[in-house]
Formats: sequence, structure tokens, C-alpha cells
Amino acid sequence: MQTPRVLRTGVALAVLYSAVNGVAAASPSRSIPIVVQLDPGSGCWTYHGTVDGFTLRATGGERLLISTAGEADFTDGTHSWKVVERRDVVVAKGTEVVRPDEHSIYRFDSSGKFTLVLGPAAIRGLPSILIVCRAPPEVLLDHR
Repeated sequence: MQTPRVLRTGVALAVLYSAVNGVAAASPSRSIPIVVQLDPGSGCWTYHGTVDGFTLRATGGERLLISTAGEADFTDGTHSWKVVERRDVVVAKGTEVVRPDEHSIYRFDSSGKFTLVLGPAAIRGLPSILIVCRAPPEVLLDHR
């Protein structure tokens, strides 16, 4: 018996959603992706705006520091206010999800075009900042 396409798609989305701990990948960006362009030798690339989808070409072994924050709207029914808070970033190439270390450094094991999506979905259309920098070389300390 063949599984209905809608069911297969739903299961695939649920698996991807679980894989990235419930952040933005579960509801894909509806905006036109902006290309992150880190030229050779350049330190960082910065974006200010309301787009939540980006593409990035990375090289296997490359390490990038990716950080983002933006406005969030809140209300208690009587009052409304804005807060600047950290955003979630999902970095993926196909089914390969790149996770950051404890310092927000993403290590790319393969080369290619990756998608970056900011989340959660509730922030779509609100101003954000995305900063992508080449990470400094790893320093190994000898603790003898």
C-alpha cells in the first residue's frame, strides 16, 4: 500500500522539526533569500531588515560565527511593547542540519550552498540583524 503524499510530507516535516528542536525549519521562510557573501579575507557580513531567509556558500572545514537578534512584539491585552531578543537560526543543506557549538560557531563538514532561516515563525516581518563572521582558528591548549 502506498503512503499518501500528504502523510509522507507531514512526517518528513515533523522529523525535520524535531531535528532542529522546534525552531524555524518547521515553517519555511516565505521571503526571497538574501545571499550571504563573505569575500576572501573579509571578517564579517551584516544584514539589517525584515527578511528571514538567507543562502550561504560554505567550504568543508570552514567555521563561522552566526549571531542574530531582533524585535518581538508583546501585548497583555491593554498595553503593547517591543523587546529585542535573540533569534533562532537553522542552518541546513538538504537534510544536513549544521548545529552550533556553545559559542555559536557553526562547523561545516561539507561544501555547498546552505540555507539559513531565522525563527521562530512569529517574528516574520519584524526587524532583525544577522551577523556572519569567519571564526578565529581553534586553539588547542595542553593542560599537562
